[in-house]
Amino acid sequence: TAPRGTLPYALESAKQFLSAHGISDLTLCYYQCTGDQLYAVFACEEDGVLCYPDRVTLGLSISTGQVLSLSAEEYLTHHSEKRALQPSLSAEEALRVLPEGWSLLSTRLCVIPTAGEKERLCYEALCTDGEQRALYYYSADTGACIASKLLYESAGGVIAH
Repeated sequence: TAPRGTLPYALESAKQFLSAHGISDLTLCYYQCTGDQLYAVFACEEDGVLCYPDRVTLGLSISTGQVLSLSAEEYLTHHSEKRALQPSLSAEEALRVLPEGWSLLSTRLCVIPTAGEKERLCYEALCTDGEQRALYYYSADTGACIASKLLYESAGGVIAH
């Protein structure tokens, strides 16, 4: 158990809160600390595939671990839907061409939301250009790059934009 009043303690508290409310299949995606408050974004994991449309956002006190806010609309709206999680392409086939100057750090299969309340099965490629890190999303069916986000990392957290 992490010491009370630390970021690991607040994250443990968040997972315990979610588990106590019947939500135990979540993975921490992003978090941001501001003063004594932690905002953590979790996404559902289904058969090893991270499902970003099934998000839960918690606001917690770092010092006490108390939940201050909860947003679970996306999770409640999308989580009951069964998805086709079988890619047509392997990660190697989908990630044939990375943006120039970027190198691959890791990859995982995920589902991302798209316009019109639709979803796409993708390979999420964590890449770096030596200074900045970014997430690129490649269609698991066509290999086309369909989205990207820069990661902003600081002592206060990791957010994607």
